[in-house]
Amino acid sequence: MRLSQLLQDVPEKEVLGDPDIEVTSICDDSRKAMPGALFTAVPGFHVDGHKFIPDAVRRGAVAVVAEKGR
Repeated sequence: MRLSQLLQDVPEKEVLGDPDIEVTSICDDSRKAMPGALFTAVPGFHVDGHKFIPDAVRRGAVAVVAEKGR
């Protein structure tokens, strides 16, 4: 599914890059990111998922959904 399709009902968003990139999976654990993944980075109770964005991208994530800005 295309990222633009996944985000079509999200009212407030900023998309940097190609909104029509193909997303093949969704994960919230960077260790499970694989090529084509969308990684969701959210603050947790013990660890902030935003710090794992580089790891998810290294593992092949093609998109990131984050609460925090750039």
